[in-house]
Amino acid sequence: MFRRVTWLKSHSRLERRMAGDLRRFFQEQAGRLVDRLEDYSGPSPSAVAAVFDPAEEHRLFMAVAEPHLAEAMGQGALLVQRQTTKAATAELSPPWDTPFFQEWWFDIPPGTLARIRLALTELEEQDYWQDIQRETADRATRIISDGVRYGDSPYKISMTLREELGGYEARKRALMIARTECAGALNVGHQCEAEDLEENGMVIEKVWTSVGDRSVRPSHSAASGQRVRGARGLFHVGGTSAPYPCHWSLPARQRVRCRCGVVVEEVAGG
Repeated sequence: MFRRVTWLKSHSRLERRMAGDLRRFFQEQAGRLVDRLEDYSGPSPSAVAAVFDPAEEHRLFMAVAEPHLAEAMGQGALLVQRQTTKAATAELSPPWDTPFFQEWWFDIPPGTLARIRLALTELEEQDYWQDIQRETADRATRIISDGVRYGDSPYKISMTLREELGGYEARKRALMIARTECAGALNVGHQCEAEDLEENGMVIEKVWTSVGDRSVRPSHSAASGQRVRGARGLFHVGGTSAPYPCHWSLPARQRVRCRCGVVVEEVAGG
C-alpha cells in the first residue's frame, strides 16, 4: 500500500539530486553565454540571438535531465512492485547503456522496461522542455536591454547575467523543474508497472493520493482518494483528466510542483 513517508523520501532524494545538477547546468550556461557575448561584440540585445542556440542548449539540458527522469521512472515501477508484492521477473538488461544502468533495473519486468522507454521518449518530445531554453534567451535579452537602458557598463551587465541566470533565481528554477518532473517520472513508473500487471492478468484500481500537507492545492486535495478502474483509467482533477498526477498533458496550474502519487491495488476477485 501507498506510504506517504516512502513516497516523500523517494521524491525528495530524486528531487535534490536533479535540482543540484540542473542548477549547475544553469550556472555553466550563464558562463557560456557571457563568454560568447564578450567574444562576439559585448552584451547587446541583438547579440543574444547570434550567440545563444536554443536547440543546442536544449540538447545539453536534456543530457543532464534524462538520467534523472529514467531513474525516477524505474524507482516508481519498483514502488508499485512493493505495493502489489509482485515478484520480479526481469531477465533482460535495461534498454539503456550507462549512465542509466543501475543494478535494480534487473528487478523490473521487461514489459515495464519497454513501456518506460517509450514513455521517456514521449515525455521528452513535449514542447515545454524547449520552452526552458526560449525562456533563458528571453531573460538574457531583457537583462541586457534593461542594462543598456540604464547605462550600465558591459562588465556590470555581464555580472547581472551571471547572477540572474546562474545564481539564486537559477536555484529556484532548478528546484521547480526537479520537483515537478521527478513527481511526474515516478508516476510514469507507477503507470508502466500497472499496465504490465494488467497485461499479465491482474485486475487493478488506481487511487490518486496527495501527500496531505498544507502545500497541496485544493483541486488535488479534492482528487485525493479518487479511484479509477484499470491501468488506463483517467482521473478527473481541476476540470481536466489524466492517467496519473503530474502527467505532461495537464495544464501548468495542475502540474507544476505537484507531489501527488498513485496507489495501485489489486481488485479482489477480479
